[in-house]
Amino acid sequence: MKKIIYGLFFLSFISSCTNEIDLFGEWENVPVVYGLIEAGSSEEYIRLEKVFRGIDGNAFDAALTADSLYYTEDAVVQIENVTTGESTILQKVNASETLGWDREDGLFASDPNYLYKIEDDALTRNTGDDLRFTVTMSGEETPLTEAVTKVIQPIDYKAPSTDLISFKPDRDTRFIYEFGPNTGVFDLVIYINIDEFDLVANEASSKSLKWIVATAENAVQVGLGLPVYELRGDNFFSFLLGELDEDPNVIRFFKDIDVEFIAGGLELKAFNDIALANTGITSSQEVPTYTNLSNGLGIISSKASSRVNGLDLTSDSKDLLRNSELTEKLNFE
Repeated sequence: MKKIIYGLFFLSFISSCTNEIDLFGEWENVPVVYGLIEAGSSEEYIRLEKVFRGIDGNAFDAALTADSLYYTEDAVVQIENVTTGESTILQKVNASETLGWDREDGLFASDPNYLYKIEDDALTRNTGDDLRFTVTMSGEETPLTEAVTKVIQPIDYKAPSTDLISFKPDRDTRFIYEFGPNTGVFDLVIYINIDEFDLVANEASSKSLKWIVATAENAVQVGLGLPVYELRGDNFFSFLLGELDEDPNVIRFFKDIDVEFIAGGLELKAFNDIALANTGITSSQEVPTYTNLSNGLGIISSKASSRVNGLDLTSDSKDLLRNSELTEKLNFE
């Protein structure tokens, strides 16, 4: 499964707020790296760029120049599995050409879109392995930057003994889970699978609605029991109302629900904690920058996904889906 690793959840950028910004000054070699490494994925991509600085010029013009953003072929990007002793050099690819992954239009050059590729059979990546990421310039022995992370294990969703999920207004639905060491944050995503029949077109179809329930939620162990994420049952019906059109000519049938946890490493938690540290009313508005790179900006961390398919609703929840004030006009049978 092809995955582009720009970052996870809240990792769309790393920034530092200040009143004075010197975009142009004495040239520095400052790398910027985003990478999330997962056990068992067939292909992964890590983004390596650089902070551009020059003696003089226009910052907007520089941002549109690929040479200002990317390293030349002289940059050697490598990942070593410290646990097993294996290592691999990542391949630089133009994702716009090879994969059709164009960078969004904006201040920065959209093409080329260079990423560094690691394939599954190039390096063993098992849960618990320590990985060392390095960027070394050709002819140099000392890495320009490096970072170490540990491959985390997927979150284990503990389905109810009946394998039935209950959503009721004014009540919480509890998602019990278990996570391993070095897990810092997680996303919770629910897929609601339904069938539809259009009476006018005399056609049947299926759809899966992706509901992002939680993002960058801290993985926290409280007490002796398993961790629990609680969700108001009303949100289930409100989500469906927002995703589906009220159409008297469309009859709908609930099929099942899939539950997915996407876990991120401790480095992501540290980034999130620091980013939120000064966002209150009394904050200084100075947002500190977190990075686990020895030099530069960005994050090398780990992610892990797990998904349980085919979960059913309780009979009470199905009755509410058909007859509640929120969803009765969605024509569920």
